[in-house]
Amino acid sequence: AILSEVASIFDPLGWLAPVVIYAKIFLQELWSLKLGWDDKLPEPIASRWSHFHLQLPLLDEFSIPRFVLSVQSDFVEIHAFCDASQSAYCAVVYIRSVTIDHGIKVSLLTSKTRVAPVKTVSLPRLELCSALLLTNLLEAVLPTLNINISKCFAWSDSRVTLAWIASEPRRWLPFVANRVAKIQEAVPDIEWNHIPGADNPADCGTRGLLPSQFLECKLWTQGPEFLLQFPDQRIERQSSQTFEFEELHLKEQRKVIATAVSQFQPDPVIFKFSSLSKLSRVLAWCKRFIFNCRKSISERISSHLTSTELSDAILVVVKLVQQAEFGDELQRLKAGKPLKASSKLSSLCPFLDSQGIMRVGGRLRNANVSPDTKHPVIIPKNHHFTNLVMQHFHVTHLHAAPQLLLSVIRQKYWIPCGRDVVRRFVRNCTICFRLSAASMNQVMGDLPASRVTPSKAFSTCGVDFAGPFLAKERNGRGKKSFKVFIALFVCFSTCAIHLEVVSDLTTQAFIGSLKRFISRRGKPSEIVSDCGTNFIGADRELKGILKNLLSSTTDSSVFSFAASEGIRWKFNPPASPHHGGLWEAGVKSMKHHLRRTMGSSLLTLEELFTLAAQIEACLNSRPLCPLTADPNDLAPLTPGHFLIGSALTAIPEPDMTTISLSRLGRWQLVQRLLQQFWSRWSREFLSRLQQRPKWRTTKPNLAVGELVLIKNELLPPLRWKLARVIEVHPGKDDKVRVAPLKTDS
Repeated sequence: AILSEVASIFDPLGWLAPVVIYAKIFLQELWSLKLGWDDKLPEPIASRWSHFHLQLPLLDEFSIPRFVLSVQSDFVEIHAFCDASQSAYCAVVYIRSVTIDHGIKVSLLTSKTRVAPVKTVSLPRLELCSALLLTNLLEAVLPTLNINISKCFAWSDSRVTLAWIASEPRRWLPFVANRVAKIQEAVPDIEWNHIPGADNPADCGTRGLLPSQFLECKLWTQGPEFLLQFPDQRIERQSSQTFEFEELHLKEQRKVIATAVSQFQPDPVIFKFSSLSKLSRVLAWCKRFIFNCRKSISERISSHLTSTELSDAILVVVKLVQQAEFGDELQRLKAGKPLKASSKLSSLCPFLDSQGIMRVGGRLRNANVSPDTKHPVIIPKNHHFTNLVMQHFHVTHLHAAPQLLLSVIRQKYWIPCGRDVVRRFVRNCTICFRLSAASMNQVMGDLPASRVTPSKAFSTCGVDFAGPFLAKERNGRGKKSFKVFIALFVCFSTCAIHLEVVSDLTTQAFIGSLKRFISRRGKPSEIVSDCGTNFIGADRELKGILKNLLSSTTDSSVFSFAASEGIRWKFNPPASPHHGGLWEAGVKSMKHHLRRTMGSSLLTLEELFTLAAQIEACLNSRPLCPLTADPNDLAPLTPGHFLIGSALTAIPEPDMTTISLSRLGRWQLVQRLLQQFWSRWSREFLSRLQQRPKWRTTKPNLAVGELVLIKNELLPPLRWKLARVIEVHPGKDDKVRVAPLKTDS
C-alpha cells in the first residue's frame, strides 16, 4: 500500500519534489529494516507514514500559474539551484523575466531529486552529484525553450563544489574528475555562483517537506528574494576561483622515471577463428573498409578481394604473432644487435624485412628458388595461428602426411622444431586418426590352466554357433527350405569336437542341444562362450534351474550333487572373438568339410544330422601335432584317442574275445593305454602350444580416458564410433586386454 501510494503521485515536472522526496526517503528507510511485504510496520514508522498519508489531500490546494513570463519581457534569465544532504540531493530551475519598466517575474520551471546512495558518500561528493544533476537538467530544458535566454546562472552553497568546477579535472581523483569534466562540457556558457544555504530553494528538495509545510514554503514556489530585485541590487556574488581548497582530495603528484617492460598481447580476435582462409578474408575486408573510409567515393574499391589483399592480411596477423611470441628477438634485431646464444632462433640467422616481419636468414641466399622459400616467415611452434596454418595446408593437400606437410609449409613459413609439431598435428587430425587407426593388440597371453592341464574330455569346453545353413523338409521338388544352425562344442584340453544341429538360435533350442551333448559326452564343469543372447539366456535359465534344485530340502543328495557338479558359465568380453580362438578354429574346420561335401545341394534334416556326425568323426581323427618322418610312427595322437581309445576313422581292431586274458589284466591294459595317450599329449601336443604365432611384442597398456575407435567390419573407417576407455581389466601378467568403453550414444 505504501509503495503504490508513493507511485500514484503524478509529478513529471518535479513541482511537488519536496513532498515526493519525503516519501522516497521514507521508503529507503523502510527497505533498510528488511521487512516482508506483509509484515506490520513498527510503531514509530507507522505513525510517520500515517501523518504523511493524512496530509496528502492538502496537495489539491497547490496551484501554479500557466504563463511563466512577463507580458512584455525585456530580457529573460535562467537561474538553477542545487543542494545536497545525507538523505538526498536536488536541482531546481527557475525562469526570471524582466520588463522594460523593471517589472520582475520569477516562475518555477522544473526540478529533479535523487535519493542518496545507501553506501555512505561524503557530503562534498553529494554536492558535486547535485551539480551534475543540475547540469543534466539544464541540458534537457534549455533546448525546449523557444525564447531568447540572456544569461544562465547556476547556484550552489558548496564552496568545495564550486572550486572543483572552476579547476582542471585532471587535478582530481577519478570520481571528482569525471563529474567535473561532464559539468564543464555539457553547458559551457553557464555562470556558477555561490549562495548562502538559507537562500537556496534546492534545500527544500534535499530534506523533504510534509504537504502542510510545502504549501507554506514560498522559497520553493517563488525562489530566493534576491531574484525579485533589480540586478544592480542583487546580492554580491563571490568568484569561485578565490575559495579555499579544503577537503578537495587532491591527487598526490609525483614525478617518477621508470621503464616499464610489458609483454605484447595479440588481438584476441585471432583466437576466435578456426580457419586460416576465413581469418584472412575477414581481416582483408576490414583493411578494405579502412582504406575506403579514407578515400572519396570515386576512389573507393568495391570489387572482390584480391590475392594481394589476402596475403597482406595474413602478414598483419604474422606481425602480431611475432610481437607476442618473439618480442625480445624483435627488439634486438631492430636495435641492430645479434640474438642471444640461448635464443632458439639463433641458428636461423633471422632478419627483419621491409615490413618489419622476421624471416629466416639461412644459407640459401644464392639458391634459385622463390623469395618466400629462400627466406620463410618464422612463426612460433605453440600458437593458434600456427595450428591454422598447418590445418590449411593439411586439408588443401588432401590430408598430407607429416613429411609432405612440413615440406609444403616450409615454402612460406618456418616452424621451430617443425617435424615434431607437424607429426603431433597429423596424429591429432580426426580424419587421419580414423583412417590410419590400427587394431589394438597386446602380447599374446598365457594359456589358461584348463588348456594345459590333463582332464576328462569336455570337462571344460567352449561353445559357438555356425551358420545358417539351408535344409529342406524331405526330398522332392518344390519342397520348402529353411535355415538351421550347428552348435559346436570343443574340449579345452583334448581339442575334441562335438556337433549338434539346431533349428534356430533361440535359448530353448540351445538348451536342447546342450542336453543332448551332456547325455553323450557327460556334464562339463565349465562352459565358455561369447556374449550371444542365446547363451546369456541359457545361462540365466540354468541358474534358475540350479536355484530351484538348491532350494529343495526334500532330497539332500540332489542338493549335494547340484552344489558339487553345477555347470559354471563364463563369457568372453564383447567384440573380442580372438578370446575364443579355439572354437573359431573348430568352426573353420567344420565349414571346410561341410562346404566341400554339400556344395550347392540341399540336404534334409536327417541327412544333415548324419553329415554333422561324420564331420565330427573326421575332426576328432585329425592329428593334434604334425606327423613325423619316422616310419615306425604310424599312429598320430588324435582327440579320438581320449574319447574311444583310437581315432574315430581308424581301422577296426581284430576280435580278441577268444584270447584268454584275466579281467584285471585287461583293465590294466586299458589304463596303461590311456596313460600313454596323456603322456604323448604332454610330450607332443603341449609343447606345440609353447610358441606365440602372433602378437609377440609387448604393447603399452590402454589407459583410462584414452580415445579409441570401435572397429566395425560392416562400416567404412570414417563411420566407426569414437569411444573413451572408462576402465581397464589387467590380466594376471598385468597386461590390459579387456576394457569397457563409453560412446556418445
